[in-house]
Parts: sequence; structure tokens; C-alpha cells
Amino acid sequence: MKNRGGASNQGNALTYALDLIQQTCSGEIALVIQDSRLIQLERNERIVLCQGQGICRKPPDRKGIEQQIRSSLGNLQYGKLVVVIKKHEIVRIERTEKKLIRKAEG
Repeated sequence: MKNRGGASNQGNALTYALDLIQQTCSGEIALVIQDSRLIQLERNERIVLCQGQGICRKPPDRKGIEQQIRSSLGNLQYGKLVVVIKKHEIVRIERTEKKLIRKAEG
């Protein structure tokens, strides 16, 4: 992800996204990217209650999460990164890239 203009805002947004990922036991966190900037976060959390088991384990290591997210974001200009979490473990990262097609005028 490029740092244009509001680099500190991007850092804060990514920090917030990492916090959400680390706090989520089961669910999905989507990072929406536009113009190589993180512009939106979507949170879909599931609360799974199982008999005889604790609700969740210990949150994952933050450094490992950050490396996975930064690597997956790569040079994404437009699109979405969905982090799927089960029992505090990232089980899948889905990257959807969109291309902006500009119409030629004239």
C-alpha cells in the first residue's frame, strides 16, 4: 500500500484493522482499498458457543498478523482484502482486485 498524503492516517487505519483482527474470535474483517489507500473496514463477527469448551483461545501474535496483511495488500490499488478468522486464527485471506477502466472521450 502506498503512502500518499495522509500517511499517519493510513498507519492509524491499519493499526485499527490489526486491532480488530486480533480481537475477533470468529468472523471476517474486510479492508477496502481505493487509490492504494485503506478507506473502509467491514466487520462481521460470529459468536460460536460450544458446550464444554471455552469461547476462544488466546489472540494471535500481532507481528505475524501484520506481516500477512502487508504482504497480501502488496500493490493493491482498488479492491478488497477479506481476512477470515476462526478460533482466533487466520484461516484464509481473500484478495479481490478491481481494475478502473476509464472511457476515452472524443
